[in-house]
Amino acid sequence: KLPFDLQTAISEVLRECSREIEEFPEDFDPMVRPADPKFGDFQANGALPAAKKLKKNPRELAEKLANIATEHPFFSSDRFSIEIAGPGFLNLTLSPDS
Repeated sequence: KLPFDLQTAISEVLRECSREIEEFPEDFDPMVRPADPKFGDFQANGALPAAKKLKKNPRELAEKLANIATEHPFFSSDRFSIEIAGPGFLNLTLSPDS
């Protein structure tokens, strides 16, 4: 079952996943918000400010986060897809069966 407050749950899981990546700061904020429907259901923009703070490539940080997140039980089922867009956004789309 999906949690009632999906935006908060996604934020918490992405924050948990970021702790597995050395480059991410401990105070990482995934900045999850509802997305423009043509891009998905939710968008996480937190890799951009984290990369700026760390002087790293934001797309590379987003790729690392997406790779870890797709292994997490919350995202690893068929209910979500995660795509990296632009300079380092994560677009999250729920499957119609969710």
